[in-house]
Amino acid sequence: MRVLGVGHRKYRQKGLAVVGGSRRSTRGRWRRRCDASAGDVPPPPPPAPSSSSRARVLDTWRRAQAVCFDVDCTVCKDDSLDALAGFLGKSEEVEAWTTKAMDGSTSLLKSLEERMRILDPSPSDVRAYLETAPARERLCEGVEELVGALHERGVAVYLISGGFREMAIPVARALGVESKNVYANRMLFTSDDETGLPTKFAGFDRSEPTCRQGGKPQVIRELRKIHPYETVVMVGDGITDLEAASEADGA
Repeated sequence: MRVLGVGHRKYRQKGLAVVGGSRRSTRGRWRRRCDASAGDVPPPPPPAPSSSSRARVLDTWRRAQAVCFDVDCTVCKDDSLDALAGFLGKSEEVEAWTTKAMDGSTSLLKSLEERMRILDPSPSDVRAYLETAPARERLCEGVEELVGALHERGVAVYLISGGFREMAIPVARALGVESKNVYANRMLFTSDDETGLPTKFAGFDRSEPTCRQGGKPQVIRELRKIHPYETVVMVGDGITDLEAASEADGA
C-alpha cells in the first residue's frame, strides 16, 4: 500500500495543499495561511514542485482508492474549537493550548482536556455556535469540487479529525460524506433528571482514538482491515496528519 501525506508545511493553492517542509512550527505556518484566507495578508506563492514530484503526486491521486481528510484548517478554514472559543469569548486561553499541542510541547490528550475544561460548552452553546457558523461557509475554496470529483470516480472519502463530531458532522453533510465515514471525538453531556435532555458538559469519550497521539494512523489501519485499499491519501496540516501518513505507510 502507498500512502501520500499532503499538507505538511501547507500552502493554499485553489483550496488544495502541497507537501513539504519540516515538522516544527507546522501549525503556526498554517494558522497564518488560515488567517490570510480571511483577508488579513496575502499568502506567499507556493514553491514550484519539480516535474518528477508533481508526476508522482498526480499518479498517487489517480490510483487513490480512499482519501482521508483532516477537518480543521484543512477541509475548513478554521479550527473548530478555536472558533467555538471565540464564540464563547474564551479565545486566548484555548488557542494557547491548541498551539502547545501542535508544536509538541504537550500531548494531544492533555491539550484537549484543558481546552474542553476552559470551554465547558453546553449543548445549547454548541447549537448556537453552529447556527452562526454554517458548515458550507467554513469550507476551504475548492474542497467541495475535489470531494465531488472523488465521489464521481468511486473513491471513498473519510473525515478524520482531532476535533469533535458535533462540529464535523455538519461539514460532512455539506460535502456529501456519510456520517459513518467521520472519525472524530465525541462530547459527553449529563442529562436533566426531569426532561432527560442533555444539559451540561461532562467530558469527552476517551475511547475514541482521535483524542490522542497515534489515533489517526490507528483509524487508517482499522479501515484497511475492513476494506482492501491499496492506495490511501491522507490530507492534513498537522503533526497528527503526518503521523497518519508515515505510520499507515508502514502498516
